[in-house]
Amino acid sequence: MMSETDLPAKLPGASDTIMEDQPTPKTEVRRRRRTFSLSYKRRILDEYESSTRHGDKGAILRREGLYDSQISAWRLQMAKRKPKNNRRPGRPARTSDQRTLLALQEENRKLRESLKDANLVIDVQKNSAKHWKTCG
Repeated sequence: MMSETDLPAKLPGASDTIMEDQPTPKTEVRRRRRTFSLSYKRRILDEYESSTRHGDKGAILRREGLYDSQISAWRLQMAKRKPKNNRRPGRPARTSDQRTLLALQEENRKLRESLKDANLVIDVQKNSAKHWKTCG
Protein backbone atom coordinates (compact mmCIF):
# COMPACT_ATOMS: atom_id res chain seq x y z
CA MET A 1 0.00 0.00 0.00
CA MET A 2 1.28 3.44 -0.89
CA SER A 3 1.47 6.20 1.64
CA GLU A 4 1.01 9.91 0.99
CA THR A 5 4.76 10.39 1.08
CA ASP A 6 5.20 8.02 -1.87
CA LEU A 7 3.00 10.18 -4.11
CA PRO A 8 4.69 12.79 -6.30
CA ALA A 9 4.54 16.36 -5.05
CA LYS A 10 2.93 17.55 -8.22
CA LEU A 11 1.02 15.61 -10.79
CA PRO A 12 2.25 16.07 -14.34
CA GLY A 13 0.22 18.74 -16.11
CA ALA A 14 -1.21 20.17 -12.87
CA SER A 15 -0.75 23.82 -12.01
CA ASP A 16 -0.02 25.32 -8.63
CA THR A 17 -2.77 27.91 -8.77
CA ILE A 18 -6.23 27.14 -7.44
CA MET A 19 -8.85 27.86 -10.03
CA GLU A 20 -11.95 28.27 -7.92
CA ASP A 21 -13.00 31.61 -9.44
CA GLN A 22 -12.67 30.38 -13.02
CA PRO A 23 -15.58 28.40 -14.38
CA THR A 24 -14.73 24.92 -15.52
CA PRO A 25 -15.88 24.20 -19.03
CA LYS A 26 -18.45 21.45 -19.12
CA THR A 27 -18.20 19.32 -22.17
CA GLU A 28 -21.09 17.05 -22.75
CA VAL A 29 -20.26 13.89 -24.54
CA ARG A 30 -23.27 12.78 -26.52
CA ARG A 31 -23.62 9.07 -26.75
CA ARG A 32 -24.46 7.66 -30.13
CA ARG A 33 -27.77 5.92 -30.43
CA ARG A 34 -27.40 2.22 -30.56
CA THR A 35 -28.72 0.45 -33.60
CA PHE A 36 -29.65 -3.18 -33.57
CA SER A 37 -29.58 -5.59 -36.47
CA LEU A 38 -32.64 -7.55 -37.43
CA SER A 39 -30.99 -10.83 -36.47
CA TYR A 40 -30.12 -9.44 -33.00
CA LYS A 41 -33.71 -8.27 -32.48
CA ARG A 42 -35.08 -11.67 -33.50
CA ARG A 43 -32.63 -13.51 -31.25
CA ILE A 44 -33.46 -11.35 -28.21
CA LEU A 45 -37.20 -11.53 -28.89
CA ASP A 46 -37.04 -15.33 -29.16
CA GLU A 47 -35.05 -15.59 -25.94
CA TYR A 48 -37.30 -13.07 -24.15
CA GLU A 49 -40.53 -14.78 -25.19
CA SER A 50 -39.26 -18.26 -24.42
CA SER A 51 -38.19 -17.40 -20.87
CA THR A 52 -40.59 -18.93 -18.37
CA ARG A 53 -38.97 -18.62 -14.94
CA HIS A 54 -39.65 -15.65 -12.72
CA GLY A 55 -37.07 -12.91 -13.28
CA ASP A 56 -35.63 -14.30 -16.52
CA LYS A 57 -37.06 -11.52 -18.67
CA GLY A 58 -35.66 -8.81 -16.41
CA ALA A 59 -32.28 -10.54 -16.41
CA ILE A 60 -32.22 -10.55 -20.21
CA LEU A 61 -33.06 -6.85 -20.30
CA ARG A 62 -30.35 -6.00 -17.76
CA ARG A 63 -27.76 -8.19 -19.47
CA GLU A 64 -28.39 -6.57 -22.85
CA GLY A 65 -28.95 -3.05 -21.51
CA LEU A 66 -32.44 -2.85 -23.00
CA TYR A 67 -35.82 -1.54 -21.89
CA ASP A 68 -39.19 -3.24 -22.00
CA SER A 69 -40.44 -0.53 -24.38
CA GLN A 70 -37.79 -1.58 -26.91
CA ILE A 71 -39.06 -5.15 -26.77
CA SER A 72 -42.61 -3.92 -27.37
CA ALA A 73 -41.50 -1.80 -30.32
CA TRP A 74 -39.55 -4.71 -31.79
CA ARG A 75 -42.61 -6.96 -31.50
CA LEU A 76 -44.61 -4.41 -33.52
CA GLN A 77 -41.84 -4.18 -36.11
CA MET A 78 -41.74 -7.94 -36.50
CA ALA A 79 -45.54 -8.13 -36.80
CA LYS A 80 -45.51 -5.53 -39.59
CA ARG A 81 -42.59 -7.22 -41.28
CA LYS A 82 -44.06 -10.70 -41.44
CA PRO A 83 -47.70 -10.73 -42.57
CA LYS A 84 -49.83 -13.56 -41.25
CA ASN A 85 -51.13 -14.68 -44.67
CA ASN A 86 -47.68 -14.66 -46.35
CA ARG A 87 -48.77 -11.91 -48.76
CA ARG A 88 -46.78 -8.86 -49.64
CA PRO A 89 -47.82 -5.85 -47.60
CA GLY A 90 -49.90 -3.31 -49.42
CA ARG A 91 -53.37 -2.98 -50.83
CA PRO A 92 -55.58 -6.06 -50.43
CA ALA A 93 -56.42 -8.02 -53.57
CA ARG A 94 -59.64 -7.06 -55.33
CA THR A 95 -62.48 -9.50 -55.70
CA SER A 96 -64.00 -10.23 -59.10
CA ASP A 97 -67.03 -8.09 -58.20
CA GLN A 98 -64.78 -5.17 -57.33
CA ARG A 99 -62.85 -5.55 -60.59
CA THR A 100 -66.12 -5.66 -62.58
CA LEU A 101 -67.43 -2.58 -60.78
CA LEU A 102 -64.22 -0.65 -61.49
CA ALA A 103 -64.32 -1.63 -65.17
CA LEU A 104 -67.96 -0.53 -65.47
CA GLN A 105 -67.24 2.77 -63.73
CA GLU A 106 -64.36 3.45 -66.12
CA GLU A 107 -66.54 2.59 -69.13
CA ASN A 108 -69.28 4.87 -67.79
CA ARG A 109 -66.78 7.73 -67.41
CA LYS A 110 -65.57 7.31 -70.99
CA LEU A 111 -69.14 7.19 -72.35
CA ARG A 112 -70.04 10.37 -70.48
CA GLU A 113 -67.04 12.13 -72.03
CA SER A 114 -68.10 10.92 -75.50
CA LEU A 115 -71.67 12.12 -74.91
CA LYS A 116 -70.39 15.50 -73.79
CA ASP A 117 -68.30 15.80 -76.99
CA ALA A 118 -71.24 14.67 -79.15
CA ASN A 119 -73.57 17.22 -77.51
CA LEU A 120 -71.01 19.95 -78.20
CA VAL A 121 -70.88 18.99 -81.90
CA ILE A 122 -74.71 18.95 -82.11
CA ASP A 123 -74.90 22.42 -80.52
CA VAL A 124 -72.37 23.78 -83.03
CA GLN A 125 -74.34 22.26 -85.91
CA LYS A 126 -77.61 23.79 -84.64
CA ASN A 127 -76.04 27.21 -84.29
CA SER A 128 -74.45 27.08 -87.73
CA ALA A 129 -77.75 25.98 -89.31
CA LYS A 130 -79.54 28.93 -87.68
CA HIS A 131 -76.82 31.26 -88.89
CA TRP A 132 -77.06 30.03 -92.52
CA LYS A 133 -80.86 30.36 -92.53
CA THR A 134 -80.67 34.01 -91.51
CA CYS A 135 -77.94 34.80 -94.03
CA GLY A 136 -79.54 33.15 -97.03
